[in-house]
Amino acid sequence: SIKGLAKLPKLVAAQLEGKDSPDDIAKIDTSEINEALKVGDLDGPMGKIAAIKDVLKTVIDVLSGGAGKLEEFIMSAPEKFRTAFDVPQPLCFLQSMVMDAAPQAMKDLLELCKKLEAVSFEPILKVFNGAKDTVE
Repeated sequence: SIKGLAKLPKLVAAQLEGKDSPDDIAKIDTSEINEALKVGDLDGPMGKIAAIKDVLKTVIDVLSGGAGKLEEFIMSAPEKFRTAFDVPQPLCFLQSMVMDAAPQAMKDLLELCKKLEAVSFEPILKVFNGAKDTVE
């Protein structure tokens, strides 16, 4: 048990006390030490912890994937917003003239995108990858 393992250093120290020759050490009664080393009751909790490992891997994969997709969106958003404000097909030859006086909504969205582009997902992804390595 865990309590037995916690007592192990004291048990060993008590058994070694006053013994300084190899012959004395050979005569040590190890039955108490062997009893303290029995950890069969840890199998249940350790099995549950091992089962959580698979769940954690899945959660970490989902979070990593979500962060990656969010990063992709942020990088592609400016172009998507510009495309949303493109002049329709029959008048597309006017695009360059119209974009000089771009709508305020488009300017605002592009400005927000610039701010979002400053956000780095690298530290978050490093944490997720480190957690995944630890779990595996």
